[in-house]
Amino acid sequence: MKTIYLEIVLTLKTWKEVKNIDRKSLPAMNLDFFPFSNKKRVFFDENTQSFYVTKKDKSNFWKINVKFELIKFNENLISFLESIYSQSIKKLKLLFNIKNDDDIRFKEKEPGSLMGSLTSIVNHYCYIDEEIDIFDFITDIFIRLLNGHFFYDGNKRGALMFAVQLLKFLGYYFYWNDNNNTMFISDIYSKYLEKELKTFVKKLENKANMGNTKKSIKEWIYKNIMINLW
Repeated sequence: MKTIYLEIVLTLKTWKEVKNIDRKSLPAMNLDFFPFSNKKRVFFDENTQSFYVTKKDKSNFWKINVKFELIKFNENLISFLESIYSQSIKKLKLLFNIKNDDDIRFKEKEPGSLMGSLTSIVNHYCYIDEEIDIFDFITDIFIRLLNGHFFYDGNKRGALMFAVQLLKFLGYYFYWNDNNNTMFISDIYSKYLEKELKTFVKKLENKANMGNTKKSIKEWIYKNIMINLW
């Protein structure tokens, strides 16, 4: 039988929730950190005390070993976000065949401003990590990049690429990037995703309704991801 190893990153709030609940009830609870594809089913076997995932037709199933990791909002996380940023820019340049340093796509208007902004989020979260879940953090990062206009051109695609890479680090993958392929940002982006991101940017202009906008963006992210089973 194939065993699937999962490592899911949690905030202190969710970490405490996990410690205080019966593990066999996890699949049924639809907790924020436990999204699975609709084409798969998760169940807990009391005899083996293990999780299993099965296809809809029950033709095959695999054991799941779940390992929860606690995220720490510190200098190490900031350094990791910086590496994710560098990796995201490299992938974007490759996708869009950017070879000239004078190309303004995904080029910061003020070098260092993007990481300075992300650092402020991490520093803020180190004081409230008992109040938020991991998707609050992802959403705030995504909104900051989407709304920050850090690049001369390509802000929405840049925000999306960074979010995809961050999700991968945290144990998830974006629905569109099957097998961790990011080509969707260049090929199907304009057809399926650009309209939604433009809507978010427009809504973010209404500061008075920021709470509802953040909630809708968080729900959109959660709806479009899966735990990285493979």
